[in-house]
Amino acid sequence: MNELENAKTIAEDDEISLIDLFSVLIKHRFLIIAGTCAVAVLGILYLFILPMCMKSADKHEVTIEYTYQINSMPLSLEQELGFNDQKQKVVVSLANYNVTRLTLLADEVKMYNPFGVDLASMTSYQYNRFIQNLVNSKKYNVEVSPMQTSLSITLTVPEKNIEAANQMIQSIVGNTNSEIENYLFPKLNSIEKSVNETLSYVAEGDNSATTQKLKDTQVQIRNYKTTYNGFLTSAGEPFILLEPLGRVKKLVIITFAAFFILVFVAFLLNAIDNIKQDPEASEKIKSAWIGGKLAKKK
Repeated sequence: MNELENAKTIAEDDEISLIDLFSVLIKHRFLIIAGTCAVAVLGILYLFILPMCMKSADKHEVTIEYTYQINSMPLSLEQELGFNDQKQKVVVSLANYNVTRLTLLADEVKMYNPFGVDLASMTSYQYNRFIQNLVNSKKYNVEVSPMQTSLSITLTVPEKNIEAANQMIQSIVGNTNSEIENYLFPKLNSIEKSVNETLSYVAEGDNSATTQKLKDTQVQIRNYKTTYNGFLTSAGEPFILLEPLGRVKKLVIITFAAFFILVFVAFLLNAIDNIKQDPEASEKIKSAWIGGKLAKKK
């Protein structure tokens, strides 16, 4: 019999708790509904209406992916130049290094500012930290394909700055091509000159393995120079990923957060009312408050 009574008491307590829950929500329904609606309206104004009226307030971002074909040298030419790393081709290594160079990125951002920040207000230290954060947050990200045949650069910028982003990437790629040319072509020209001079002393009709290798190298260098049009060449138009649901997601998150915060506030207000109506509880709160003050004084 005692077990039945205990089970009945627990069920009644659960029922009372559920009723208390709904009574609090109903009692403070205006606060919860009106507050949530107010936050939703403010969110709509800030996320959708304000950007339409003020372009400077439009913080809607897009992700742009630029893909470039990597035109590597033939392996035999790389070996002639003294590069024997089997893990990564020399052009791939140089291109990846230059495109990810923070000093180059810092110079280009200063020139084009596709990220739309107030650069003038930054100190040198703050600007360097900003550039580092662009890479850490992957707002500027570089990846080489597993086959080492292409390189992709991804930017996340305000939608209004797409053209500035295009110009900056073109400048970075142009700089990269120039840097690689300035590094490799003098070496290539030196080898070509050496091969030509050596072959000029070879007797006519000499078909030895050494002579044939020199002739092959001569042809490869000539063909490479003839077909060369850049170590990095565009593989197509930039891929722009628009995120029209980004602002909607933010609005939903803000609205739900406001709802739950207001529900918490409603229960807090209800608890305060209950304490005020209960002299014993009020006395306990008062004693605890005074005790806390005395502890601080000590």
